[in-house]
Amino acid sequence: MYKCMDCEATFDAPSVIIEKHDEVEGGFTQQYTQCPVCGSDSIEEAVRCEKCGESVAESENLFGICSRCEAAALLNFKSFLAAFALAELKYIDFCIEGVGIVDPDAIRKL
Repeated sequence: MYKCMDCEATFDAPSVIIEKHDEVEGGFTQQYTQCPVCGSDSIEEAVRCEKCGESVAESENLFGICSRCEAAALLNFKSFLAAFALAELKYIDFCIEGVGIVDPDAIRKL
């Protein structure tokens, strides 16, 4: 799967353009790919967001989720933290120092 970085279209395969250049001695052919929707050459391989399924260019996919899901996750986390008093947050910070919150075994040991 591919994604156009200009028009944001998602497609299975880019268009392949072959140009023949006979203006130079011996001539040559040039091949390049482009978006089948808008013709842009700014295309990347894409993957699906693990949360919502939206296509995400691989260069923008650091955590497996799209930018909308990243923003929603951060908002949810901030809302979650707002329920705690500062003293509670300091205590939690002390308890989990150096423990990744994505490590369920480490979290169970707290």
